[in-house]
Amino acid sequence: MSIFISYSHKDRAFVDKLGLSLVDKRIPIFVDRWEMNVGDSITNKIQDAITDSSFLMVVLSKNSVESDWCKREITTGLMLELEKKRVLVLPVLIDDCEIPLFLRDKLYADFRGNFVTGFEKIVESVSRLKNDTTGRVNNDDDNIYYDFSINWGKRGEYFELQIDIVEYSIDIEKPSTFLTNIVFVGNKEATRKFDEYVKLGRDGLMKSMLLMLCAEEENFVNANAYLFDDKLFETILELRDFKTNINFKGYVTVKRLGPSDGKSKAYYFGSIFKKLWEEDRVNP
Repeated sequence: MSIFISYSHKDRAFVDKLGLSLVDKRIPIFVDRWEMNVGDSITNKIQDAITDSSFLMVVLSKNSVESDWCKREITTGLMLELEKKRVLVLPVLIDDCEIPLFLRDKLYADFRGNFVTGFEKIVESVSRLKNDTTGRVNNDDDNIYYDFSINWGKRGEYFELQIDIVEYSIDIEKPSTFLTNIVFVGNKEATRKFDEYVKLGRDGLMKSMLLMLCAEEENFVNANAYLFDDKLFETILELRDFKTNINFKGYVTVKRLGPSDGKSKAYYFGSIFKKLWEEDRVNP
C-alpha cells in the first residue's frame, strides 16, 4: 500500500508536513521531490508511481487547481480508479478554491481549519487497507528467497487484497530480482462476506480463504510472466465460485529490478501462491 501525493510545488511546506506525518504512521508515500534524481524521466517516473500506488492524494488549493501538471496526474488516477479499481483518489482541501467538477462527488479531508482533524480523516481512510502480513519464504532453490507483504480490507466499496513480492537470488553468478504486485478486488458478495467476518472480529478469514483458493487453482499456480527486455508484464486472474456468487479479479504486474542482461525471460510467478498459503497456515 502506498500513497502518491499530487500537489503544486507552491504548497510544498504543507505537503512536507503531511508527508512526514504519514511516514510517522508507517504509511508509504511518493512525493516527487523526495524520490526523483537528476536525469530521471519526470513523465515516466510519475506515471509509474501513480500506477503502482494504492491511493492518489490530491492536494486541492488555488495553486493546484490552476496547474496543468496536477490535472494530468488527477486524470491518470481517475482513469485507473474507473478502469481497474486499482487507485483510489483522495481529495485533500487546504484552502478555499474551486474544486474540479470530476472530484465534487468525493468526500474530502478538510485541512482548512485544523491540520489534526484533516490528518485523522486521511489515516482513517487508508487504514482500512492496512493489515500488514509480512515475511520471507525460500524457493525450492536455496539461493532464491521471496520477501512478501499482504494487505487487505475495504477500499472504496469493495474488498481488496494486495500482495507484494520481491524475489531475489543470492547466487552472485546469477543475480536476479523480480517485483510482483497482485491486487485482488472482490465483488459485492465477497465484500458482504468480508463485512460479516469483520463483525465477528475475524477479518483475516477472507485473506486466508483467498490464499487457499489461489493455491488450489491450477492456472494460478502455473502462471508465468513473459518479460521482454525491461518492459512491465501485466495480466488479469479471475476466481469464480458459482455456488456462492463470490468472485475476485486479480490485477498482476511483474517487473525486473536491478542489473539486467536485456534478454527476454519467462518468470514463474505462480509458484508463490502455494508458498503463501503454506505460510498462512502456519502463521494465520
